[in-house]
Amino acid sequence: MVDSALVEKYRAKIEGQLGLGEKFEGIPYSREYELFKAEQYPKATQFYEKLCQKSAQILKITIAPKDAEKVAPAIQLAHLNVTPEGVYSFTYLVTFALLTVFMVLGAVLFNLFIMLIGLLISLAVLFLLPTIPKQILTSWRARASDQLVLAVLYTVIYMQHTPNLERALKFVAEHMPPPISLDFTKLLWDLELKTYASAQEAITTYAETWRNWDNSFIDSVNLIVGSLYEPDPNRKTELLNQSVTVILDGTQDNMLSFAHNLQSPMEALHMLGIVLPVMGMVMLPMVGAFLGASFKSWQIILLYNIILPLTVYGIGASVLSTRPAGSDESDIYKYIQQQYGTPKPVIFGKQVNIPPKILSALIFILGMIPVFVYAAGLTQLAPEKLDEAIYGLPLLFLSIYSVVLIGICMGLYFYWSVAPLMKVKHDVEEMEQEFASTIFQLGERLQEHKPPEQAILDLEGTMQQSKISGFFGVIVSNITKLGASLRDAIFNERYGAIALYPSGIIKSTMSILVEGAKKSPEVAGRSLITISTYLKTVHAVTERLKDLLADTTSAMQSQAKVFVPVISGIVVGLATLTVGILRNLSTQLQAVAPGGAEAGESAAQISQTSGLLDIFQSEFAIPPYLFISCLTFSPALSTATMKWRNASCWPRT
Repeated sequence: MVDSALVEKYRAKIEGQLGLGEKFEGIPYSREYELFKAEQYPKATQFYEKLCQKSAQILKITIAPKDAEKVAPAIQLAHLNVTPEGVYSFTYLVTFALLTVFMVLGAVLFNLFIMLIGLLISLAVLFLLPTIPKQILTSWRARASDQLVLAVLYTVIYMQHTPNLERALKFVAEHMPPPISLDFTKLLWDLELKTYASAQEAITTYAETWRNWDNSFIDSVNLIVGSLYEPDPNRKTELLNQSVTVILDGTQDNMLSFAHNLQSPMEALHMLGIVLPVMGMVMLPMVGAFLGASFKSWQIILLYNIILPLTVYGIGASVLSTRPAGSDESDIYKYIQQQYGTPKPVIFGKQVNIPPKILSALIFILGMIPVFVYAAGLTQLAPEKLDEAIYGLPLLFLSIYSVVLIGICMGLYFYWSVAPLMKVKHDVEEMEQEFASTIFQLGERLQEHKPPEQAILDLEGTMQQSKISGFFGVIVSNITKLGASLRDAIFNERYGAIALYPSGIIKSTMSILVEGAKKSPEVAGRSLITISTYLKTVHAVTERLKDLLADTTSAMQSQAKVFVPVISGIVVGLATLTVGILRNLSTQLQAVAPGGAEAGESAAQISQTSGLLDIFQSEFAIPPYLFISCLTFSPALSTATMKWRNASCWPRT
């Protein structure tokens, strides 16, 4: 007769040795899950959720089923804590508020145009606000799609040594960054609530939500689930390896297709974000001089500094929303700041205990004191003197000084924010470039039946001149001198190698090494070789993308760095010269008209003089200092938007 107590005793012992008896305490549930979600979601999304929740309390409505079906899937897939009724309540309240404000304002000012604009804006809001959940989902999926390859990779690697899908999902949820980690955490939460009968059903249902977005991910998940029912170990391994191959090949094909289709949108953004502002700048001096009564300065600033950059941003966002799955594009500066904290400014070799944002703001305020003093002096001038000062050179030079000061303060802020992290960033980037070949060598040594500690020791001795050797040197030192285990030598918060070399891909790979070593060195080595193949594939796709878009991006960069600043300076000088000439000419014509009448000039000659005065409209001419603010910030904003959007196109490891 079998002693059940003895069986349970040795079962627990074996599970403890293999690391199979761990509970799911690493995955937050219930209130902890909500706190976890609040930490991962952007503040703007959380604010939108609160607005919808509050609107649902103020305006209780019942919406049609077809309207609910439009937003319910997006709400569920984007993990939004709102209801369809809340979304439409918020829409109706905002629409009613805008319509009321514009109608009252139009009635007070007796302006029918304001009422018409308010009506159009309210109608636009009524149709656009219900699409916010879908837009959030699109943004969510665009970021999550970059992590699908690693999610499949981690699942396969874990299941190669432990064929348990539920624990593989837990491994992905713990080691992947947001937003994909939240999706897998939600799957585990649904399993606890018995929403799904099994982990196979949960991951299959989740994969179907990616249909028509990334079909290769669905195929990979089906292969992973199919491997669970395969009794032959060799066939099981083939299916798992095939799932990785499928998503890698699908990702490469999708990214290359996206790159080919991206050329036309990039050219459109080039024309709209750089060429159009430059062409407009050439025309603006004439518009300001001859049509000053028809076009106000605030209208030009609104068009150039707000509408145009937002349009470029919107088009770029819509283009990137169709981007297929690539690699993780987590912000390396943000990751390093989490390890080292927010840097402090360094001035003349001494660290200042003031945040960079506050220090740069103080420098700006102090630097603007001359401008404030001059502006205060303008208020004391007579109308005639004030008019001359507005169009004079001192105010023009002060406006140039203000723009330069703003640029310097912004540059100092960004420099102080990232300069202390630059050395760490460059070291991490060089390490990541060497990492693919390094882990391939480590995987080969592990497949020679060497223990991981011995394999790392041998590898560290052969790569003394590379950056990555320092990382493995710390691991070897912790093992040989401190007697630490492999996990502690890598992940210990005080002396682990990861604490000194903050890299997301290195941390995740080392986690896989530790997990694979629990089964055998061969499993760990095979996992590292798979990751090496993935990293090399990503690098090849990245280089191919850069090659396809090299002509367009190089032209945009050269124009943004050289031609746009030069043209802006020429146009500002031309505007100043044109306005000055027209004002002098207008003054002389005004002096000639009365004198000509007294000298017996004909009425026709006087009429011609008056007609010239009406053409010039010098009293309505836009002052040159306003051209500085308009023409300087518009190309800067559009170019910054273009550069950010270009950077977002490249997959990064």
